[in-house]
Amino acid sequence: VMLNTPLSDTLALRAVLYGSYSDGFVDTPFAPETDSLGSDNYGARVSLRYRPNDQLTVDASVQYDDSSYAAPLFAFEGSVAAGNPIAGNGTVPGNDVTRLNALLEVGYETNLGVFTSTTGYLESTLEGIEDFDFSPADESLLGRDNFQDTISQEFRFESRDFAVGSGTVSFNLGANYSQTDSETQADFRVTDFFGAGPGAANSLFTLDVENSGVFGDVRWNPNDRLEIALGGRYSYDNVRVDSGTITTGAAVGLLPSGSVSRSSTYSAFTPSLSIIYDWTNAISTSASYSTGYKPGGFASSAAGTAFTEFGEENVENYEVGLKSSFFGGNLILNASAYSLDYRDIQVPVPFDPVTQTGGGVENAARAKSEGLELSFIATPIEGLTLNGAFGYVDARFTDYSNAPSGDLTGTPLPNAPRRTYSLSADYEFQKKIRGLTPFLRGEFTGKSDFVSVPGSTILVGDYDLVNLRAGLRGERFNLVFFIENLLDEKYAVESVGGPATPPPQFAGQALVVPGESRKFGVVLSMTF
Repeated sequence: VMLNTPLSDTLALRAVLYGSYSDGFVDTPFAPETDSLGSDNYGARVSLRYRPNDQLTVDASVQYDDSSYAAPLFAFEGSVAAGNPIAGNGTVPGNDVTRLNALLEVGYETNLGVFTSTTGYLESTLEGIEDFDFSPADESLLGRDNFQDTISQEFRFESRDFAVGSGTVSFNLGANYSQTDSETQADFRVTDFFGAGPGAANSLFTLDVENSGVFGDVRWNPNDRLEIALGGRYSYDNVRVDSGTITTGAAVGLLPSGSVSRSSTYSAFTPSLSIIYDWTNAISTSASYSTGYKPGGFASSAAGTAFTEFGEENVENYEVGLKSSFFGGNLILNASAYSLDYRDIQVPVPFDPVTQTGGGVENAARAKSEGLELSFIATPIEGLTLNGAFGYVDARFTDYSNAPSGDLTGTPLPNAPRRTYSLSADYEFQKKIRGLTPFLRGEFTGKSDFVSVPGSTILVGDYDLVNLRAGLRGERFNLVFFIENLLDEKYAVESVGGPATPPPQFAGQALVVPGESRKFGVVLSMTF
């Protein structure tokens, strides 16, 4: 439910209330009262805009969100392929995530340009518990509470265009600062972990991160067809971690006791250069070179009882593109090709409960991602709109000889399907019904298989989905009937765990996050 209304000539209000409920679609035979992948979500957002004159605009907003779900969020691979997703271990309800987000943006326009100040605050809390032994016996439970708050500030000045010769020059300057403080309390309790007896591990993990930087770019238009932009950013980051763990009983063999305090700083200058040339009013080409940087830091293990240190990541990106429009805008074609060269790429390492290794993040020496993207929008006849897209990428490690599971050089990067594609057709009938426009829409999307964990032999993806929608559209009323996953495709969207052997009683039963089966329903919305 949304309300948008003026409060005075200079002040306006927008308020939103929302909520959703899903009972899940993964069977849990050992906890039949709760299905996995179900969730509750509700929240509210209030925004104010103050505009006393043409120069000053003040936007303020506050949003609160609460989500609860049952863990685990995965099922056996074989049960997903058979069309009846089953979670092998017990589902534990009571997991809850709350978020409070506040934003204040002040913009002031002058004859030279626009000055903008953006202040943000984010507070989040995760209170969670899950069955951590990957068995139905609940032999070990992991309770993990995470508290995090972030405050950020950015100042930016965007100039107007200044005449230089026969062309124009404009620039953008800014600085930003943010501080994130997080604390994770983990309580790992073992009742009888595979016959080893009882035990417990209690830990406290705090991570404080400060990010700061200055940035700017200059855009030069020597004529109406050519734009050359040169930019850069200097980033400085400070990361500090404090970790302490006390382990007793059978948990001693699984998780070590001890305490550590470490801090590190990271910095980088990342330049960029781009050229855009409009050959005609309908055809434009571009070429760009840019660099990127992610600071290093410290990551807790899956159980939150230890941490690993990882270094910064750097990337160089080369890209060329084409944008074109034909037949008076009835056909739009876009294409791009790119090459990303990663150095010290940050790689998530899953925790393996059998080998007691992994968890956290580490660096692979080199990786490369090369690909192309094609898309089109066409309106061949009145009322009919066609959209299509195709992506191809070859993303793999070019040097990852020190991986925990062996040399992974040449293996694919995680979550990088080689092919993605989509096609949709939307037709609006020309004859209206009581002022409403009938429509029919079909959607086809798909992707090739991929791994979600480096070096894993478990392939996920390789699915095609068909969705149908039909209904009535209007300025104040919308009625939509839908069927999603019309052909009831059986597929997974992510795998859980690494290439190591799973617990013995579940050998050969890979754990995956299943995609939703066929779903149909109706959506009604009204504006008044």
